[in-house]
Amino acid sequence: MSQFDPDIEEILSQAEALLQDKRPIEALSLLDRAGKLAPRHAWATLYRGVALGQLDKVDEAVELLLSAADQHADDLDIQIDAAWHLALLDFPQDALVTIERALKLDKHDAGAIAVYAEILERLNRIEEAVQVREDLLLHHPEDEENRLLLAMDLCDCGRYADALNLANPLIKTNPQDADIVRLQGACLSYQGNHEAAAELWEKLEALEGQTQNMLHNRACTFDALQQYEDALYTINLAIAREPDEAINYFTRGMINEHLEKQDKAVNDYLKALQYDHDFIDTVVNLAEVAQWCGLVPYALECVDEMLIDKGEDEPPCAVLLYARGLLLLQINEIADARVAIEAAVQREPEIGIAWHTLSIVYQMEENDEGVIIATERALRSFPDDSELLLFRGTAFSNLGKFAEALDCFDQLLTLNPNDANPYMQMAQIFLYHLHRYADARAMLRETLRIMPKHRDAYAELILCHLRLGELDTAGKLIKKIHPSVKGQYWDCFLNAALCAQRGKIDAAFEHLDRTPAGHNEIPGMLMDPLFQPLTHDERFAEWSDDEV
Repeated sequence: MSQFDPDIEEILSQAEALLQDKRPIEALSLLDRAGKLAPRHAWATLYRGVALGQLDKVDEAVELLLSAADQHADDLDIQIDAAWHLALLDFPQDALVTIERALKLDKHDAGAIAVYAEILERLNRIEEAVQVREDLLLHHPEDEENRLLLAMDLCDCGRYADALNLANPLIKTNPQDADIVRLQGACLSYQGNHEAAAELWEKLEALEGQTQNMLHNRACTFDALQQYEDALYTINLAIAREPDEAINYFTRGMINEHLEKQDKAVNDYLKALQYDHDFIDTVVNLAEVAQWCGLVPYALECVDEMLIDKGEDEPPCAVLLYARGLLLLQINEIADARVAIEAAVQREPEIGIAWHTLSIVYQMEENDEGVIIATERALRSFPDDSELLLFRGTAFSNLGKFAEALDCFDQLLTLNPNDANPYMQMAQIFLYHLHRYADARAMLRETLRIMPKHRDAYAELILCHLRLGELDTAGKLIKKIHPSVKGQYWDCFLNAALCAQRGKIDAAFEHLDRTPAGHNEIPGMLMDPLFQPLTHDERFAEWSDDEV
């Protein structure tokens, strides 16, 4: 705090102490005195904002906090305190602007860095928060609070072993710290060590009693250990303590699924949505189980009631709209499903799973442009999703955008080099559209390396050899063609083409005559350059007319 009049300093110190004790009305009385002595004092303005925030006068509080920070942009402590209280009032973006200003004043200030990490966490930018806290730990290894918060962030990022390594030393100096015990139990559970996690829930109960959080964690552990009756009993205790907590109903839904009580699971998932309209995790479970037990119409009716209950003045909840669309999709109401899911992503564009589902709907409707838009948005949330890349590549290919399609299939191969599908897709682009027969041949060989009995890949490999003029190799492969292909379209086509290329005109027509009737490929087959040697024979025109 900067130097100022001793009377003011004493008053502000007393006001600060009262605010720490959550006594805002008494603090405001002192701040009124401070205001008379120094009407525009930075700390008086800031503390008044804090007091109003504690009295739930949020808009006035935020205005004062921002005013203090903006008018004293060169005061590091003001920036840090203002940012922290803005974050507490759930204004993280304003808090972020303020704390970034503080870091420009002193990028090494430990307090500013800690508040910055906290704000990033509130913005759900957990990976960035991890980087900030790791740097803070490097320079301040003695800061146990930062170590614990870093461990929690690592757990949220799925780095359970790293989180546990940070948390374990803390329990030695803080054996009665419930937060550390809870974190250890979560990390062990996520790593599959459920027996050890169960022991920690016992310890947590001794520290805190039977809290809703502890009971929920214990129920999840019982469920993972396949002790489903114990899990059900325990989650019911958690629900009795916190009947409005959505996560408890979600967990009970999964337990009921494991007990093969699917109808009860549907009701639990609906309860979870009822208590938390934004609970996206429950939607997929609800749709799948409702379809399995024939309760989709019932679930749809319940979701529609939730949408109505929000009232005309409230915008429709994006997650509920997505739930409606997904349920409609389960009963093959494709058009209505699309309308609902489109409304969901328009309401909340960051729901990656909804974009993922929308890409499936667009593919079902053969809307390639839609597939490309939906997959681009979905890949922001699921960058390594093979299905999305396959949808995207196929859509680009259908639209004749072959460079983009090849890039998608190449990304697929980076994710899974032993997936035959991308090789096959790329081969067909090279073979039929870009006429790069050597590249197609290479892709087909890779396809057959992974799937040696892939009949179309084998046949198209022979076609590549024919178009490259490698007639002897094509002939050898035709002799080894799969028995199930004998006498079928590919067998007749390839033999006819080989004979035509070798000048065996009569033999070529014999193979054409054996082509099974009704194949819509035949008119296109006759236009293939491989049959050019036959076009001067009168039988070609007669045979072509008959077939067409």
